[in-house]
Amino acid sequence: MTVLHWIRRFNDGDGLHERQKNGRPLLMTYDVATTAFSPLSSGKRSTADEVATASHGRGLTPRVLSRVTVARGLGRPGACHMEYSRKAPSKELTAANKDHRLAFAKANLHRDWRTFLSTDCCRFPFKHPLFELASGWR
Repeated sequence: MTVLHWIRRFNDGDGLHERQKNGRPLLMTYDVATTAFSPLSSGKRSTADEVATASHGRGLTPRVLSRVTVARGLGRPGACHMEYSRKAPSKELTAANKDHRLAFAKANLHRDWRTFLSTDCCRFPFKHPLFELASGWR
C-alpha cells in the first residue's frame, strides 16, 4: 500500500519529495548534517560541540545547537549516517588476564554450577546455612 501511495503521488505530478509536516521544524536539517559530516570525517573537528559552534558560525543554524542535537542529527539514516559513542572504547584483555580466565575455566570445568548463584562480584553457594533457613531448601 505504501508503494502504491508513492506511485499515485508521482503520477499525479506531486513528485517524490516529502510534503511539509506539522510540528516544529528540525534545526539539524539534512543540509546542516551533510555540511557537519565532512569536518568530522576528515578529522578537522572532533566533537559535536565543535561542529555545533562551526555550523552556527557559518550561518547554517539560527543558534548554537546542543551536542545531543548534533549527535542525533548525524545518527539519523541517510548519506551522512555516523555511529557515535559517549565514552572511549573499552580496552582489550591483557595476556595475564586471559591466562587467569583460562586457568579458572580449566580448574572449574567439571564443577556442578547448578548449585551456585553468580553475581557481578561474588559467588554464593546455595548450601549456605542462612539460605537454607530462608528458603527451606536442603
